[in-house]
Amino acid sequence: MAMRFRRRPSPCLAACAVAFGVALCAPGGAIAQPLPASVRVKGCQSGSDSASRAATFVGRMHSIPGSVRMGMRFRLVMRSTSPSTAAPTASPDGPWWMSNDGVDRYTYSQTVNGMSYGKSYRVVARFRWIDSSGNVIRRTKRTSAPCTQPGPPNLTILGIGIAPRPVSGTDDYRIQVANQGQGPADRVLVQLFLDNSLVDSRRIKRLPGETTRVVTINGPQCLPGQTVKAVVDPANEIQESNENDNTFERGC
Repeated sequence: MAMRFRRRPSPCLAACAVAFGVALCAPGGAIAQPLPASVRVKGCQSGSDSASRAATFVGRMHSIPGSVRMGMRFRLVMRSTSPSTAAPTASPDGPWWMSNDGVDRYTYSQTVNGMSYGKSYRVVARFRWIDSSGNVIRRTKRTSAPCTQPGPPNLTILGIGIAPRPVSGTDDYRIQVANQGQGPADRVLVQLFLDNSLVDSRRIKRLPGETTRVVTINGPQCLPGQTVKAVVDPANEIQESNENDNTFERGC
């Protein structure tokens, strides 16, 4: 799983006046506001290609009175979406990414590529504020919302409809291509054969999970005694939950 890191210190803004953490009392007995830090999922993409299964997590923090620099680091936590798998797994803590001196707002983003089917990903972000002597004066942590990857697709052919075309000696072959899995399938190749000879092929740009698409291919007339066959993902380019149901054939 590849990760890409970017540090983006923001231009100086008005300093944040929040100084205390959650559940600490400010003077006069008032409850102070939480430390100014957050982490969120900026993008969560899924696809049949592992490179397209990715998410970007963004951490943000503001300066507090007495702070000169700010820093944050991320830990990626992965959990299976299967109810039978309870315990999450976590990567080691990443390095501390530090702001420049004197900035009032600091943003850092981490992109995670190559996510697995059927997994949920979160980031635990740790934040700290540092004074002019290099001492940590405040610290806190936040947990992002999850980026959940669905299970793999499952491509199959539900049927082949045959209808005569206006041109004599030709037929339209309407192939019902289904994705019975959870995840989407991209660039899905569909081939049509008549008596084991390739007639033509088509590609479906994207077939979402639990959907059906009709692909029409024009070809020679299907004569009595012949067999027509359709195959989806013939070279098993797409990882599926079941690779044994990609072919459908019928007689003319």
